[in-house]
Parts: sequence; C-alpha cells; structure tokens
Amino acid sequence: MQADKNNSRKGGYIETLTGIKFYPLDPRPDDFSLEDICHAVSREQRFGNHTEARYSVGQHLLMCAKFAKDMGFSPYVQFLCATHDLPEAYVRDLPRPIKQSFSKYQNMEKRILRVLWHEYFGIRKPTKEEISQLKFCDNSVLMSEAFELGINKTDWVNVSEIVGGYVDHSEPTDQEVRDSLKILIMKLLEQLKGGGSHASKHDRPSH
Repeated sequence: MQADKNNSRKGGYIETLTGIKFYPLDPRPDDFSLEDICHAVSREQRFGNHTEARYSVGQHLLMCAKFAKDMGFSPYVQFLCATHDLPEAYVRDLPRPIKQSFSKYQNMEKRILRVLWHEYFGIRKPTKEEISQLKFCDNSVLMSEAFELGINKTDWVNVSEIVGGYVDHSEPTDQEVRDSLKILIMKLLEQLKGGGSHASKHDRPSH
C-alpha cells in the first residue's frame, strides 16, 4: 500500500491491475473497476489456501448466485449473492475466525461493499429478509465447499446443512472464472435496472 501526500484521501492506496489508485479506507465509486474486481476475486483463494484443490472467491460467488436462483430467490438476492464478497478484491479473503477478531477490518470491508452496492452499481438497500436470504445462501454453499474440498477433517461442518451440486469441480482457469462472474453480474444488474447500469470513469460494465 502506497501513501499519497498530494491529495486529501484517507490512508494509503493500492494500485490495481488497470492502474487505478484504490483507497481501502476511503472508497469512492469512480475508483472501482469491474475488470479489476473480477480479476482479483478469480485469483483469491478460499479457506486460507487450505483446500485440496484451488478454489477461488469468484467460484464461490458464482455458486452462491446459482444456489439463490435454484432456491427461487429474486434476481436482487441473486445479485447480492454474486457480489457480497467483491470487497475481497481489495482487502483479501480472511477465514471467519480471523476476520471476526478484527473489527476495523470488518468495518472497512462493509464500507467498501456499501459503496460498491449503492454508489457504483446503484442498487437499493437490501431488506432484512433479503440479507437473511443472502446469509442462508452463503452459509449453505460454504458448508458444501468445506465438505467437498477437504476442509472438514475435524468435522466442524454441520452435515445436515450440506446441499450437493454447489461446488465447482471443473477446475476452471482464473480467466474463465473472471469472465463468467463479470457476465453474470452485468446480466443481473441489467435485470434490476431494466437495461441500465452504472458506469465509472475507469470501466464501462457493458464491456
């Protein structure tokens, strides 16, 4: 992370793949790029890299959205499922026992997600029921992933919560995950906005 003494932004910045200066402590909508985000989460590994095979945050998001669709949840909830971990493109994926120990990290992650959802993508605030549905999908897919990816040797997974068919065993390339996630996000966003979408100065989501 680099410090920038020539502006008033809070904290230092991360330089992204496309050359954007992203300030994790001071996120702004024009600093996001869907290309950067999908690239990063397609390479960020789940479970602290302890899975038997490589498995990315991007794959998790794709499976969460698929699960939400199969459960009959709205396109809005599917969009939440496809995007809820996108801040990890900037702040990395921390296993829950670690993440829960760092309140500043959690607040930073939540702030990034709020700006992403409401200012960059331009979606409304979710209801309590929609957040509950998102958490149900996230936890259901998490349990399945842990069980099927060899992260349940100490039997911490609640077997009754495992739902088959929501772990990607195809071993896709990072690029395939990146492209699939970007296409899905744009498709769902177009459904929510009737064909319209937010466009930052750095990235046109329709590309």
